Parts: sequence; structure tokens; C-alpha cells
Amino acid sequence: MSSKCKTHPEEKALLICVNCGKAICEQCKGKHEGHKTLYKKELINSGKELKMKSEEINNSLIDCGFSDNRGCNNLCREEKQRINTNIENLQKIVDEIKKTSRNLNNSFNKTFDDIYPYIMDYKEKIRKLNQLSSHIQTMKNEQDFLDYYYSYTELKRKENKILDYITSLKHKIELYNETIKEFNSGTNRIIEKIKEDYLFLIDLQYKEDMEQMGRSSSIYKKTVDRSTGSTNIKYLGGGTGRMNLINMLVPKEKSKLLLNERKSYINKKKSLKSSETSKLNEESNEGDEPKYNLIFGIEPNKKNIFCFDKSTKAISKIDLTFQGLQIDKFLNCFSTLNYNGRFYISGGFQYGKAFYRLNLGAKTLMQLADMPSAHNYHGMIGIENDIFAVSGYNNKNVEKYEIAKNAWISLTPLEVSISWPGLLFTENKFLYVFGGLCETINTSNKKIYKMDVTIPDGKWEEIDMNSSLQKIPFYSGYVQIDDKNVVVLGGKFSSTENNMDKCFTYDFGSNNFEQNEEYKLPNREIFNGKRFVDLNDGLFGEFSCSSYNRFCLVNTSTKIIDVIE
Repeated sequence: MSSKCKTHPEEKALLICVNCGKAICEQCKGKHEGHKTLYKKELINSGKELKMKSEEINNSLIDCGFSDNRGCNNLCREEKQRINTNIENLQKIVDEIKKTSRNLNNSFNKTFDDIYPYIMDYKEKIRKLNQLSSHIQTMKNEQDFLDYYYSYTELKRKENKILDYITSLKHKIELYNETIKEFNSGTNRIIEKIKEDYLFLIDLQYKEDMEQMGRSSSIYKKTVDRSTGSTNIKYLGGGTGRMNLINMLVPKEKSKLLLNERKSYINKKKSLKSSETSKLNEESNEGDEPKYNLIFGIEPNKKNIFCFDKSTKAISKIDLTFQGLQIDKFLNCFSTLNYNGRFYISGGFQYGKAFYRLNLGAKTLMQLADMPSAHNYHGMIGIENDIFAVSGYNNKNVEKYEIAKNAWISLTPLEVSISWPGLLFTENKFLYVFGGLCETINTSNKKIYKMDVTIPDGKWEEIDMNSSLQKIPFYSGYVQIDDKNVVVLGGKFSSTENNMDKCFTYDFGSNNFEQNEEYKLPNREIFNGKRFVDLNDGLFGEFSCSSYNRFCLVNTSTKIIDVIE
């Protein structure tokens, strides 16, 4: 405690630097900054405390049975024996567990052998499922290819259609050129004839004058001044004395003469063509007067038609002759129309553009101008002096036939193609299309399309139909009572369902379409979208397309539907 600091002899070394193991004074403490330092007095006190604790521990060990020489007494040996016994018991438990584990392992192996075939079977099923999934993916890829292919073929079809149109234009141009050549040739012949006639007259006049004057006809020509009436003799200088009248005319008179001759030739050609057409129509129209008292309907796959007489309410069958026509029988994809005492037939898969009118007197069909595009399962409606052919299977086109001109005009097409569409005409201007099947799939048309036919380039307006019905029927018949109300008869809700005996009503004002219990068909009929003919006094009639010899007569006053066979 009283040792001196080696660095500062005048100071006592009261501290110990634990890191350096040196005795230092208070002044040296700053040089050992960061080191652990203790006072010597604290170390001495700590040592005393440790000695006291050691004695207490030794006394406690002796009390517990431990001797000073750290040996074991009887109590310790007993405790050791007890521990060894517990170890042996634990070993037995471990051995038992191992035995049980082996038994479980053997049982698991046996169970695994039993279920292994099932595992392999499931693995095989999983493998087949994976193959099927791969096959489905391949099919999807094939479908993508088919979609691409059909898209490509559609483009090729349109390209071929354009090429066909160009070819037809070339053909028309060639025909036009031939016509021009024929006209020029005819014009030249006419001019030559005129020249010959004039020269012949001049020669006659010249010879007559020369004979009267006793002069040579080879060198003189008599001319008369019409203003003064004086006569002059002109020397021609030899030859026959023939003069080219055309070359003597002034350019203006010459052009006028040629223009008149051209007009005369064109009018003569038109007159000839008109007379030939008139003669042909007279021959075709022989016995073809309008039959306002009769309603007609075709029988598919046959050569006859059924006829309903409004006055006698009797049905008769008429056999037709198809000689000289491009059709040999009726198909169920034709569309028919009774309009203004005439019966029109159009389209069909095999005869897509064909258009005919019945000649009842001759018991044959008169072939009219072909439609611009092929139609089947389409609709027809007569409006004033025109007939409209609307859409059909895979065809969006709408076309108008001008009866007086025997010519077709293409109108604005629909946005979708509709088979068996319902056609109605209201307010002397609007053509409505609704019902039927959309596109080429079994989807009922739940929209209404409306167009103003008084506008040359009229557009279609789309109207949503108000209806609580989930489906709209097709194959139906349409009875237009007035400009606001329509009765829809029978039909089907889908191609997989049976025909219906139900009836419906459509209100133009509210666009409401609902089932009507007041009307009921006696039989489950279909009408393929036909518009019933107005027979006056609230009666409407049309032939059924279920049984083609049945005529349905609708009385809108009594709401009774009769079937006449």
C-alpha cells in the first residue's frame, strides 16, 4: 500500500492498471485512459470477501455429505445407484421404442406394397391427363391456325370477287367497244349511202339539164340561184361530173349532219330493242293478269303450288311446268310474297339470285331480273311499286326491286345477317326488321332495325326491344293490324325445341314485346317469317310452313284463328 510510483517517486502507487499489470499513481491515471484501473484497497477487500465465501461453500458441502477431501459418503453412492437404475430403465424404454419402430416400419412397407399399384395407376392417369392437356393446347393452336386460315380464305374470296367484278367490267368494256365499232361502221355505211343518194340525184339533175341544153354531160353542171331564180351553167372540167356533197359542206353543217345521223342510229337501235323486249314480255305475260282473289304458297321439293280462294275459302293445288327455267322444283329456302295480286318467288341455296313471278294462265314462272346477291331464308315485303329482299342466311344485304323497270337497287346493308326476319312497313315510310335468327348461329334477334325507305341512301337505326321474355321466337308469322300493333304467331324459341301454339304482340309505340293469351293457334305452326296478307275486314291469311296445304285465317276483331285444309 505504501509503495512509491516508479514514474512519480513522490506519489504513492495506490492504483493497479489491469490492462498493463502495473502499479500507478493518480497522476499516471491520465496516461492509462481507456484502461481498467482498480484501487489496491478494493482488491484487498475483494480477496477477503472471496475467502469468506469459500469457507461458507466448504461448510455447506460438508453439511451435504461431502468431506473435505472431496470424496463421496453413503448418501452420494445411493444417489449414483439411483441414477444408474434410471438410466437402465430409460435404455429399456429406448429399446422398446426401437422395436415398435421396426414393427411400424415393417407394417408401412407392407402397406406401401399394397397401395403401390394404385399409386402407379394414378401416376398413369396423371400422365394421360398431361397428354390430354397438351393435346388440348395443340387443338387450341390448330383452332388459331383455322381461324387464320378462314380469315385468309375470306380475304381470297373477296379478292376473287373483286377480280370477277373487274373481269365483268372488262367484258362490258369490250362489249361497249364492239358497240362503238358497230356504231362507227353503221355511221360510215349511212354516210356512204347518203353520199351515194345525193350524188345519184346530182347526176340525174345534171344529165337532165345537159340534155335540155344539148351540151356534153361530162364538163357542165346546171345550178340554180334560189334567191334570184336565175340559172347558171358551171364547167366541171371533164369526167363524169359527180360531186362529193359531204365534202362541199361547211364544217358546222357537216358536224350537224353527222350528229343527226348518230342520233337517228341510236334511236333506231333503242326502238328495235324495245320492240323485241315488248314482244318477249307480251309472250311471257300471256294469261298473266293479277289475281286479287287468290293467295299462293309453294310446296318445297315439289313442282306445284297451293292456291287459296278468298271468295270460296277453298284450297286447290296447281301443277307447274319448269321448262326453260334454271330451277326444276321449289326448295324450302325460297322466300315468297303475295303482293298486288301477284305471286313472287326468290332466292334459295341452289338458285340464290333467281327471281320469278307466277304466270297462272300459262302455269309456269316468268323469270325476272336476278337479285344483286344470293339470298336464302330471307324476307320479302312489297312497298308501293317496289319489292324489298332483306338479309337471310349469312347475307346482310338489303335490295329493292323496281317492278316497272324490272331492275334491282342495292340499299344500305344490315349490321348482322338475319334468317327468317320479320318485315313490317309503317307510316308510309319506315321499314322495320325484327325477329329471326342472327348470323349463322342459333341466337334469337332481340333488336329492331328501322330505316326510312323514302331516303335514297337511308341508314338503319337500331332500337332495343322491351320484353320480359328471355328469348324472341323465330319461324313466326306476322300480322300487322295497323301502324302500331303487330300479332306474332307461333314459331320456335330454339332449334332444339318444338313448335309453339303461343302468340305474342308487339307495340311500335313502346317497343314492347309480350305473350298474348287472347290469340292461340289451333296447331303448332311455323311460318318462316312470312307477313300475312291483308284480306280486308280485319282478316289476314297465309299458308303454314309446317303443313303446306294448311291455310291460317286470322280474325283480328274476334281474335280467332282458323285453319283451313
